[in-house]
Amino acid sequence: MKDPEANAMDTDISKRVNISGLTTETRNAMRCLQEKVVPELRFTPPGDPRTQGNNTARAFKVESAYRPQPYQDHLYEIYSKRKQLINRKRYGKECDSLRQTLDAQKRNHSLGGIVAQTNSRHSSGTGFDMSIQGASQGQISAWAKDCGLGRLIGIRGEETHFFLK
Repeated sequence: MKDPEANAMDTDISKRVNISGLTTETRNAMRCLQEKVVPELRFTPPGDPRTQGNNTARAFKVESAYRPQPYQDHLYEIYSKRKQLINRKRYGKECDSLRQTLDAQKRNHSLGGIVAQTNSRHSSGTGFDMSIQGASQGQISAWAKDCGLGRLIGIRGEETHFFLK
C-alpha cells in the first residue's frame, strides 16, 4: 500500500485502533458506551490507564476505529477474495495455499462478518468495533441507543460494530 497510514496499520497491529481519526461526535458516543459498560469510567479522564475498560463484572475492548480508505480497500480485497474462494463448490489443491493465506489474513486483521467496499463508516470516522463482555445483546443495544449509536443486528460477525446514528 502506498498510503503510509494504511501501510502502518497493515504491518503494525498497535496502529490498527485509531480513535483520534473518529469524528468528535463518534468519540463522544464511544465514551458514553464505555461508561455504560464500566460506570467507574465516568470518574476517570480520557487517556487514564484505567480506561482500558475492565472490572469484575463487565469489560470492553475497542478492536477497530477509523481506517483510511486504502486500508479499508485492503480489508475488502481479503474479504472478497476469501468469499469468492469459499463460494466455489470445489477447488483444487492449487487453491490451498491461497485459502491458507486468506484465512491467515482474516485472522490477522480480525475480520468479522462483512467488509464494506465503499462508504465505510470506519473510513468516514463514524464507526468502530468494540467487543463487550458481561452484558446481554439486548442491554448492549439499549446502551448503544442511549448513546446515539446503531448496531448491525442479525449479521454474524458484526455484533461488535457500532456506528453514529
